[in-house]
Amino acid sequence: MESVRASDALRLIGEPGAPQRCKQPVTRAVPGEHAPCAVAAVRSRCEPDDAEPSFLIAEPGNGAAPVLLAGIRRTRSGGHLLAPGDQALATPARDDLARKRREPVTGRSVLHRRQRTMPCVPPKRQPSSAVALLVRHGSTPTTGKVLPGRAPGLHLSDVGRKQAQATAERIAAIKRPPVAIYSSPLERAMETAQPLSEMLGLPVQVDPGLVECDFGDWTGAELKNLRRLSEWRTVQWLPSTFAFPKGESFSTMQHRITSTIDRLANAHLGQTFVAFSHADPIKAAIASVAGVPLDLFQRFVVSPCSVTALVRGPAAAHVLCVNTTSSLSELVVS
Repeated sequence: MESVRASDALRLIGEPGAPQRCKQPVTRAVPGEHAPCAVAAVRSRCEPDDAEPSFLIAEPGNGAAPVLLAGIRRTRSGGHLLAPGDQALATPARDDLARKRREPVTGRSVLHRRQRTMPCVPPKRQPSSAVALLVRHGSTPTTGKVLPGRAPGLHLSDVGRKQAQATAERIAAIKRPPVAIYSSPLERAMETAQPLSEMLGLPVQVDPGLVECDFGDWTGAELKNLRRLSEWRTVQWLPSTFAFPKGESFSTMQHRITSTIDRLANAHLGQTFVAFSHADPIKAAIASVAGVPLDLFQRFVVSPCSVTALVRGPAAAHVLCVNTTSSLSELVVS
């Protein structure tokens, strides 16, 4: 609200030729005053002709100065007139309205816009996966000849021990060394894990979930004799429907090895661990992670002491390499 001198108000009201909408002044009693005062609706010389009029209050000579009331987005009326004693109370409201008119309308508050300008510190990202290095045991005297299964007393051959030593050196040279070593409880797997345990100074932890498939009545049978059986074709081309007599099915074996790898991965998120196992369980794990049907898992090849790297975690399933027998120095998770 802006004050206007009484003499100027009287001059505008009675001045000939002054732009007016009300040719005759209106007499109205101002609250808090005993004497009526003249009120006229006029436009300022700086306003366009089609602008809404302001109200000028002509006070008596010994009264307060008249007040110029400016409407905000609405038509002015006599109800907008304030007594001189109430003008000081209306000043804060006038300033707030004027400030809101100057601010751009974006649908969001000023406080919200100020908060957006503050630097945002992202939360610390938690690791969501682990690298599992699956290693098949080294060669034994019966590798490729007999289906040993879970039969005890089968140890590595001289070739198998050399393979285990070379595999330990390759794994120890990767950029992110393993923090834990797990093994099937069978002797040939434990012996393959021993050189890596000595090289890294980590104990070998036995996990029954990494054990070989239970071949039941087929345990210890020669492969050349098993290939003559009618069931052998089912083992090779439709293994998801086959269960070994008095033994384990391929579906049960796949669920067991996959659950074991996931459990170990959840215990080592953001880290690398090694699991020494056997050919069929490793092939079944590859098929599960790669999304390959179990009926096609026999198409994978897992050689003795080969390394297969999988990324596993709550929301991760990737195959980094399969059946690797060369250097692992460039094995990096993207």
